[in-house]
Amino acid sequence: MIIEALKEQKNFSEIEAQLAFIVLNYGEEFSYLSIREFADLAYTSTATVQRFCKKIGCDSL
Repeated sequence: MIIEALKEQKNFSEIEAQLAFIVLNYGEEFSYLSIREFADLAYTSTATVQRFCKKIGCDSL
């Protein structure tokens, strides 16, 4: 379900689309990133990452 949401990118803002791109293209390496590292890759804040995670249905970080 989460991967489908990332691929569809329904109602995603530009930054959310960028976050989805990072998740989909980093593969297994992504699971080792901290929220801070993820935010830094996308040039955004950790709060934006947290809102993005909630939007795609990932409640726990």
